[in-house]
Amino acid sequence: MRVETLIGLVYSAIGLVAYVLSMVATVALRKQIFSPAFMALYSIAAVVVNLATHVNTWILYRLRFEPNFAFYFELMSNPTFAFFKSIQLFCTNYYYFAQNACVFLLTLNRYTFWKTYKWNIIVIIHTISFGICLGARVVWHANADFVFDSTLPGYAIKNRPDSDLKPVMLAMGCYGAFMLVACSFMSDRSFTIITLLTFVAQAANILVVIITSVFYYQENTEGVKPLTAILPVTSDLFSLGPAVYALLVPGPIKSFYRELS
Repeated sequence: MRVETLIGLVYSAIGLVAYVLSMVATVALRKQIFSPAFMALYSIAAVVVNLATHVNTWILYRLRFEPNFAFYFELMSNPTFAFFKSIQLFCTNYYYFAQNACVFLLTLNRYTFWKTYKWNIIVIIHTISFGICLGARVVWHANADFVFDSTLPGYAIKNRPDSDLKPVMLAMGCYGAFMLVACSFMSDRSFTIITLLTFVAQAANILVVIITSVFYYQENTEGVKPLTAILPVTSDLFSLGPAVYALLVPGPIKSFYRELS
């Protein structure tokens, strides 16, 4: 197993434990501190979106280079499993949209109208996010195959000759930039440290996506290669970071465990 994979395995385990601990504390404090509206959103953002993103990123950006998992990519390369491969590749883009949508919704959580219309807003924002991603991939036939590359060594994600990933990358960059600017304008100066750290991770992830999009349009393959290595790291910071921040920085969750001890 590669050193990078071992390091990723360690911090993934730490992140998973952090999410379990933060969820336990959040549920315990739901009546005193956290509103039902916040609980609904936090559960979607933390448990569903962030962890699903992390698992998918692990499979596509870590295990592709592990010989012991070559069977999985051989299976996905079989035409019989073409549909499942397409779903996984779609999720690679969609989870990015969904994560940014969750940060946007967490920003809206502080407004009074959120309690009344929270489920309507959640459904609308996530439907828009899903629609943009699906449209960008379907209209421009963004599709790829897993191809073994002995120079890696491992499986590379190769775009098909009739596909175009540029519109998808452009959509990701524009969507992320819009959400980041919108969240910055809607948030007041009373940012908690946890929120600030989450925004920093979000900004780093969006910046890498935007630069990658520019390189794709310039067909600069040499520029894309190092960013492909960086993107899983910024994605992991965005996916696992919030739970770790909640346990380490001053706040209700850290205070909850301090009182228990």
